[in-house]
Amino acid sequence: GAGHILVDVASQDVRHISVPVGPLHEFRGRVILNGDSLPDQTKIRISPDDGRIATAIEAGVDRSGEFAFKNLQAGRYRIDITLPPSVFLADLQQGQQRKYGDNSIELNDASVQPLQLLLGAMASTVDGTVVAPDGRALVDTTVVLVPEESLRGNFILYRTARSGESGRFTLTNVAPGTYKAFAWEGVLDTAWLNADFLAKYEGVGTAITVGSSPVSGIHLICVSVH
Repeated sequence: GAGHILVDVASQDVRHISVPVGPLHEFRGRVILNGDSLPDQTKIRISPDDGRIATAIEAGVDRSGEFAFKNLQAGRYRIDITLPPSVFLADLQQGQQRKYGDNSIELNDASVQPLQLLLGAMASTVDGTVVAPDGRALVDTTVVLVPEESLRGNFILYRTARSGESGRFTLTNVAPGTYKAFAWEGVLDTAWLNADFLAKYEGVGTAITVGSSPVSGIHLICVSVH
């Protein structure tokens, strides 16, 4: 078994800590790509999402799409997947529950149903240019495509890129849907996953609707983060 607790260490020693130990769990799932076989080296990652500081655990996906994580502590986790080229996450289900709006799972002593990730072929792309408020093209800024509010708990749906020469950027593996695009200078990595941070810049995002065809010519004005 294993266990964990959060400890706040200030100016005094912390003594007589008691750590409850619980059973370890196994978590299984399957990745489906429209009936096709998955590319080699497809990987699934799982990371604690309940205050624990731990590196992500990675598992391979076999040719049938099956994957398994073993010896996991009880708690909340987030699932992530490295998407093959031109592929997008089409749906996420755990048993009979649709999880597309939130790519998290809760492991506890109850039976944990397997997760199913449905991938869609022919993902879209979004490209455009990042400029400063005075119109200058900006290189090496962070561009983020944020899904609609009901899906913002699913971190897999966010797409990111860096602007290159002449301020050009391309976002790949984009699922169909409605988004807002942002360009930030000086932003901390993954800050956009925080709802409070995103609320500060909601009004400067560029609304984009993505279908099956590429979206081109998006013009983003960069915002500096202080």
